[in-house]
Amino acid sequence: VKVRQAIMYAIDRQAIIDKVMIKNTRLANSILPPEHYTNQNVHLSPYAYNPNLSKKLLQEAGIRLPLKLVYKTSTDAQRVRFATIMQAQMAEAGIALEIRSLDWGTFFADVKAGNFQAFGLTWVGIKTPEIYDKAFGSQNFPPNGFNRGRYNDVALDKLIADENWSAATKHIHMQLPYIPLWYEGQF
Repeated sequence: VKVRQAIMYAIDRQAIIDKVMIKNTRLANSILPPEHYTNQNVHLSPYAYNPNLSKKLLQEAGIRLPLKLVYKTSTDAQRVRFATIMQAQMAEAGIALEIRSLDWGTFFADVKAGNFQAFGLTWVGIKTPEIYDKAFGSQNFPPNGFNRGRYNDVALDKLIADENWSAATKHIHMQLPYIPLWYEGQF
């Protein structure tokens, strides 16, 4: 958890939004936006950019710096740009991010197979909280679901089974099985 939190603190999401995103893009703290019914009365403390805290968390987790990670992305120019910016930001936190830009077929095949350390994708068409089960449920490793990171958390499985969406949202926010970046503005 400390390593995942360190990665979150190592990315200056607001700077990326301010400099390269389109108008109305906003920070994300969960898959579903704050106005979604599952997030009513749910307060999620933001993870603000803090490379010093990131380093501290990595060291507390016993990581020898720099932490070397391979980040896979497509060849889309905007996605490579995001990766390059994150690479520079994360270096300040003691994370050496190696970018591997792959053709879409190879990239997505690697993601689906779980052949990655880190990758970037966009959630598309997500409107219901059942995505939590498909993306993070312990029974939904490929090919049964989209839990491509093979995240296994019995406590989250119970919250999902009970359809306790607000508690599941909070739990995911604390555990960070993925790093939410932003809700991309639409035009």
